[in-house]
Amino acid sequence: MASRLTNPGVDSASSPDRDRLSLVLENLGDPVIVTDHTGSITLLGPISRKLFGADRPGSADGFASNRTRLQRYLTTFASSVLEQQDKAISVYDPELHLEVQYSAHSSKIYDGNGRCAHTVTVLKDAASSNEAERLHLQRRMMEMEKFAATGKLAGTIAHEINNPMEAIKNAVYLLKDRVDPGSRPIYEALKSETDRVTRIVRQMLGLYRNAGAFGSFDLNGVIEDTLALFSRPLQNSKVVVDKRLGNLPTIKGSADQFRQLLSNLVVNAADSMPSGGKMTIRTRYIRSRQSDDGQCTLIVADTGGGIPPEVRPTIFDPFVSTKGEKGTGLGLWIVKGIVEGHGGRILVRSSMGRGTIFKIIIPVSKNN
Repeated sequence: MASRLTNPGVDSASSPDRDRLSLVLENLGDPVIVTDHTGSITLLGPISRKLFGADRPGSADGFASNRTRLQRYLTTFASSVLEQQDKAISVYDPELHLEVQYSAHSSKIYDGNGRCAHTVTVLKDAASSNEAERLHLQRRMMEMEKFAATGKLAGTIAHEINNPMEAIKNAVYLLKDRVDPGSRPIYEALKSETDRVTRIVRQMLGLYRNAGAFGSFDLNGVIEDTLALFSRPLQNSKVVVDKRLGNLPTIKGSADQFRQLLSNLVVNAADSMPSGGKMTIRTRYIRSRQSDDGQCTLIVADTGGGIPPEVRPTIFDPFVSTKGEKGTGLGLWIVKGIVEGHGGRILVRSSMGRGTIFKIIIPVSKNN
């Protein structure tokens, strides 16, 4: 097993192939390592040589540690039964003078007899990948907020139009036997178009209402699902989640709407802690002394920068945001609408430099 980082593969290749391979490696923006079937390195890209010190004598400046980690990883993969592998590897960067997390993607290349001839490993900067993932998730959340706000606005407009349309439709019906034959085509056109507008309005109302059809759901289960979705972004943002879930009865309502509610609150909390922090999510059931009814409380708290005092009175209004151009200003407005749609209420307490606490109270009936 080779312990030195050499490039015999380049010397053994024909000149045109070697030139093409060198051109590819030099234009790749990521470190590339090629090994033989034993895990011995046969070829390194230019960036790989900078990281692993192939052109440097001695073993100082962290290069020896890099070579040891890389060789251990490559040998393990080459001897495994896996055809592909993705794994994190920490490498000392001589230019930055610090440890950098890379995501190593390795694949095996087989010869004509079906035996592993080479492995190819590409190292991706994990920080860049995590940032791209965070931005993608952020864009998705913004699209969800806009779609939900559009649906709610459409439902509100449709509701307001529906009442006068019903009155117009009744008036048209009453005119049915009072229209002279010469005006009958005009009447039929009026009736047909009135019916068409009524159908459009009802479709708009149905679209909004069906999106949040009520049933029974487990709030703790919704929380678990939401946290599982955001686990990697939260971990990458160095946000620690303190989860304290009590024993809750089922809640009558829309599980999908509560997933949206929790997603908004979790994203807001994470955005308020750019350098990391602690997020606390707590649920509790409080039973009424007078009856079997009670209420479920949901608390989402963070240790972020807090909400400015001048923004707090309007924090639940549409298009009010503390994120600048990053936010739509619709997230908390949607959250408040969902809570009120379930007969509940939402409270907020915030201190600059100490964090924010959102408390949601949802009534629970014994008939749930």
